[in-house]
This record gives sequence, C-alpha cells and structure tokens, in this order.
Amino acid sequence: MAETDVIRTPDQRLRVFVSSTLQELAAERQAVRDAVTRLRLVPVMFELGARPHPPRQVYRS
Repeated sequence: MAETDVIRTPDQRLRVFVSSTLQELAAERQAVRDAVTRLRLVPVMFELGARPHPPRQVYRS
C-alpha cells in the first residue's frame, strides 16, 4: 500500500477499522479496541461509522 493510501487522523495516528457482529463477538471487539488503543492507534468501531471517509476507502486503507 502506498503511503498516500493511508488515512490518518489529524494528529497523524493510523486508524484501525474494527468490523464484526456486534452481539456475538462483543468481548473480542472490546479486546481489539483496547489493544489498538494501547498501540496508540485510533480504533474506529463499525457501529460508530468511519466518516468522513467513504466505507470503500476505509476498508482498502
């Protein structure tokens, strides 16, 4: 992936999109969110949306 394909937050941290079923994997999703945060990245949970970028652009990044 080219550096220009990476979507970053205003403070330049990478965003990590977390997608999954909401109920069945709730504990796993929370563990992923916690791990991403500990890595000083930004978790973007599916239910919160990935705006302002179009979903396809977020998935590919």
